[in-house]
Amino acid sequence: MKRVTIRVPATTANLGPGFDAFGCALSLYTDVTFEETDSGLEITGCDEAYTGPDNLAYTAYCAVLGTLSEEVRGVKIHIDAHIPICRGLGSSAALLVAGAMGANVLRGNKLSTQGLLNITNAMEGHPDTGSPHTSVRIIITRITSADSPQNRIPSTDARANGTTENPVIPSNE
Repeated sequence: MKRVTIRVPATTANLGPGFDAFGCALSLYTDVTFEETDSGLEITGCDEAYTGPDNLAYTAYCAVLGTLSEEVRGVKIHIDAHIPICRGLGSSAALLVAGAMGANVLRGNKLSTQGLLNITNAMEGHPDTGSPHTSVRIIITRITSADSPQNRIPSTDARANGTTENPVIPSNE
């Protein structure tokens, strides 16, 4: 079966005057491993209260598969969370981003970074918390329509490389 580990950084948002717009990734991470199985759902590494189908990583995983019109078969998810819960560091958004990225990688990266952000930002409700998870940098976001968050200010490194797209880089560490 296919397996991938996604590393997602903590974030901080609402920086200065940028309420619901400015966000920054931090060097504190959660790693989520997804392994496809024939059937069933198994979630480990977190409190038992979060091991059911309402787990945020799993709901985002399913949302991506739904967007791709692909069947959700079975998956084992292991969460190695180092981002504290309920402390304003984006732990919920990190799980959503990990779930979306995990499903996308396992299905051959069919969705763009923007497609993944559209899904996770709709689930999270705040692009300033979800968008910085896709790469370690400061980001400024804006909503151009009800369901299309746009990332407009890439990092200096991205500008130097001539790209404005946030890289989706799964970690197999």
